[in-house]
Amino acid sequence: GFSWIAGSTTSTKTKVDLGDGTLGNRSLEYDLSNRTILVDYAIVPTKGLAILPGVGFGFGTQTLATYQGVETGTWTDYASSPNMFSELERSTLTLMPRLNIEYAFTPFIALRAAATYHWQYSESDWKGNRTSTVSGVPDDLNMSVFSAQIGLFVGLFN
Repeated sequence: GFSWIAGSTTSTKTKVDLGDGTLGNRSLEYDLSNRTILVDYAIVPTKGLAILPGVGFGFGTQTLATYQGVETGTWTDYASSPNMFSELERSTLTLMPRLNIEYAFTPFIALRAAATYHWQYSESDWKGNRTSTVSGVPDDLNMSVFSAQIGLFVGLFN
């Protein structure tokens, strides 16, 4: 199989003093994206029950961006101080062991429970504004995470 997981979160503060009494907004945005190739093996101990251990190999990116700007401005002020943008980015490789347990109640309704651990085992250096290598970024800013899912499927499972 193949999966693509992406997401972002943003934190913004408004009416911040950007210097010299100029008011503006500051934001921090964290984005991640991971594409994974998955391989599962199905064990069917009884009719309707399937146990699927599997593993995935993923590659992705992490991006951390900060930006600020005045509350109001003109076109000629747009690219000048105190308006600014800064970005950190790196590539990652992940290994994803997982376990799915599925039970088909009828030929048309199935329930799935899944547990997965995304383990980031390799990463590139952080690049600042796509030009500079940046050190000192906290190690816990990574893509390693445990996840669990439960789902009800409606379709033809026979």
